[in-house]
Amino acid sequence: MELKLVLAKGEPKGKVIDIAKSPAVIGREPDCDVVIASPKVSRKHCRIEMAGNAVSLSDLGSANGTFVNGKKVQKVELHGGDKLVVGPLGFVVEMGGKSAAKPAAKTAAPPLDINDFLAGLEDDGGSKK
Repeated sequence: MELKLVLAKGEPKGKVIDIAKSPAVIGREPDCDVVIASPKVSRKHCRIEMAGNAVSLSDLGSANGTFVNGKKVQKVELHGGDKLVVGPLGFVVEMGGKSAAKPAAKTAAPPLDINDFLAGLEDDGGSKK
């Protein structure tokens, strides 16, 4: 299965990260498969595993949590179009071949409201300026 993470929040926006192996660890340590150099990211933050057409994500006890579609998760199945937040970065999940997304989603761009979604995650309910 082809699995990609498209950077929707952070720089360079639109960067595509191919997840070519399973399991793939996302974290701050240089030996992680996807390295995010931020103090908001744990050394080994989360893990993505592929089995057939199923893709799962597990938080590895990160201090700040892993979020999928706005919810803090411990373990969750990922689908095409899901929004993944790790530390300061936000990604849209893309799956090639058979995807849980609707067939029309193959040619559609990622949802344009991703920045609103990510901004909502940063709002702690207080009056931030």
